[in-house]
Amino acid sequence: QGPIDGLMLETVQQSCRDLPIDTGKVLDYVKKNGGEEAVKAVKPWLEKQPVKLIPRRALHPHTSSAVVATLESFSGVAKKIFPVYLALALVPAMVLRYKIF
Repeated sequence: QGPIDGLMLETVQQSCRDLPIDTGKVLDYVKKNGGEEAVKAVKPWLEKQPVKLIPRRALHPHTSSAVVATLESFSGVAKKIFPVYLALALVPAMVLRYKIF
């Protein structure tokens, strides 16, 4: 799935196709995940239909900083991939050169 909710990915697709989006659902999602402050930041962008630009705050309403959202995504991926990387890099080195270890 990834760091962006399926509803928001669908909203971006509709926006790219110049289709009307359901601003009520988007604002409910933003309010549920980011609170009233996030709704105030996003609402002006969603008033004009068709919506040409989905604000970053709507995609990641839980944080007001793009850098924080990026670091959270990187951290999550790094935690998931580290065991695979370790198995692919360290295990063959130990098997092929076991005297060094």
